[in-house]
Amino acid sequence: MWCENWWSAIYEPNKLELDIINQLTEYKDKAIAVRFHSSGDFFSKDYINMWINICKQLKHIHFWGYTRSWAVSELSELINELSSLENVSLYASVDPSMGKNPNQKMSITVDTYSELSAYFNKENFFVCPEQLNLVPNCANCAQCIKKSNKSIVFIAH
Repeated sequence: MWCENWWSAIYEPNKLELDIINQLTEYKDKAIAVRFHSSGDFFSKDYINMWINICKQLKHIHFWGYTRSWAVSELSELINELSSLENVSLYASVDPSMGKNPNQKMSITVDTYSELSAYFNKENFFVCPEQLNLVPNCANCAQCIKKSNKSIVFIAH
């Protein structure tokens, strides 16, 4: 299924967009959230525009995800447009090797619990409680999904 979706994203983006819209329209009476990618990233302007169109058409669904594509100059404007949509929470994934920080909320990964604890009391950050077994699962927290200006901190997993 993943290979079929990848092939569609490259060769049949209009079909993939329609398939996603049709599939998600089934949930019009339910509150759901959709993560953009569990693996992968925004790889082209056309692909980002496809997601912008989907998010604009499905305003009752909340979308969220993490991206390193904010650092790709030819994609950053569209990444910012996608991130600005009311039903989208998009985090710029960063690490020290990147050398710069985005102008939006971030997803930061640290290697140790000591590094993680440094973020506990920082005003514009929250530490993922699911990773610390403070909530049973991501759905019980949903902080990543909510539209906020806080950055999230994960421990490498």
